[in-house]
Amino acid sequence: MKQQNYNSWRLIPALSLFVILLVYFAVQAVQAGGAEPGSSQDPLVTKSYVDNYVQSRSRELQDQLAALTRQINALEARLAALEGQAPKPLPQPGPSPAPGPAPAPGTGTE
Repeated sequence: MKQQNYNSWRLIPALSLFVILLVYFAVQAVQAGGAEPGSSQDPLVTKSYVDNYVQSRSRELQDQLAALTRQINALEARLAALEGQAPKPLPQPGPSPAPGPAPAPGTGTE
C-alpha cells in the first residue's frame, strides 16, 4: 500500500506539467498570434490600425499636456499669492549703462 501511495505522488508533478504545457499551447493557438502589424515580419498595416495607434498616442500626450497645464496653473497661482504677500516688488534690471565715447580712429586702442 505504501509503495502505491508513493507512486501516485510521483505521478502528480508529471501530470501537472502536462496540464500546464497543454494550457500554454492551447492559449497560444487561440491568440491572434503572428507578427505585430507594422513590424518587419508584417509591414502591411491597415488604416484602422494606424488610426487607433495615433488616437491612443495622442490621448496619452493630451493627458500629459493637461497635467502640465494644471501644474503651471498651480505654480502661477502660488506665484501670484507670493507676489501679493511681498512688501515691495523686486527691482527690475535697469537699462545697461551707456557706452563711453568711442576712441578716435588711429589712437592705437583697437
